[in-house]
Amino acid sequence: MARFEESSHNVAMSRMDDTPEWIRRKSQERLNTAAKRIRDEGLQFFSELLAELEKNTKALPEIGAYGRVANLAKPAEKQQRCRVDVGQKGKAPGVTHTDLFYMVGRSTIQSRTQEDEVATYRLCVMADGEIGAIPNEEFEQLTAQELAERIVREAVERLAEMVY
Repeated sequence: MARFEESSHNVAMSRMDDTPEWIRRKSQERLNTAAKRIRDEGLQFFSELLAELEKNTKALPEIGAYGRVANLAKPAEKQQRCRVDVGQKGKAPGVTHTDLFYMVGRSTIQSRTQEDEVATYRLCVMADGEIGAIPNEEFEQLTAQELAERIVREAVERLAEMVY
């Protein structure tokens, strides 16, 4: 079996060695360009995410809940953070929150819920050229709007699961 693994490794290595240098350079240029865009436009994506979270929380009364977004950082700060509060009144009152953290220039947004659930959203350049985010170990690329909907929807679902 070790012999098979060794030969597979050699085949893979020889394929890499067979790749023309100009294709390797072009591939590396694409990776560098994507990384630079994510560094340069990550804060813009985070700002769009905050605006979309605000839209979602303002609409919550339509389903019997309420919410708000508190931006906990100043625009010039290196670490951006916000808290998304979601609650409901009535027979089964409850409140939950999700904290979001983004270090300017980095390629991830971190989140932690009141229930101590942690998620990482990797920033990416989507097929249409826009900056998006990939949740945890998934492959789906989400726009700021889609990510905001997901975060608020998950908070509402956590409220429904709470037992007091």
